[in-house]
Amino acid sequence: MMGETIKSWLFTVAYRVYIDYYRKHKRIVVKEQGFFATLFDKKKLLLDSLVTKEEMNEIVTLLDRLPDKHKYAVLLHDFHGLTQREAAE
Repeated sequence: MMGETIKSWLFTVAYRVYIDYYRKHKRIVVKEQGFFATLFDKKKLLLDSLVTKEEMNEIVTLLDRLPDKHKYAVLLHDFHGLTQREAAE
């Protein structure tokens, strides 16, 4: 009976030592100032790309509503770099 009690106690001690060791070595020590900046930059890039995609979808929707000659003039000026006079012609 005494052997089982010691065995149980030893197992509990070993288990708690392991948990303490694991928790201590799992911690991340942030020493760089730029650590969080890179995380925020990635999040900002994702947000910017989503906004750009939504804006492009809105532009396409609005262009589809225009008559063809106006649509081509806008496309020639804004996307192909022609002057307003060249696009109008």
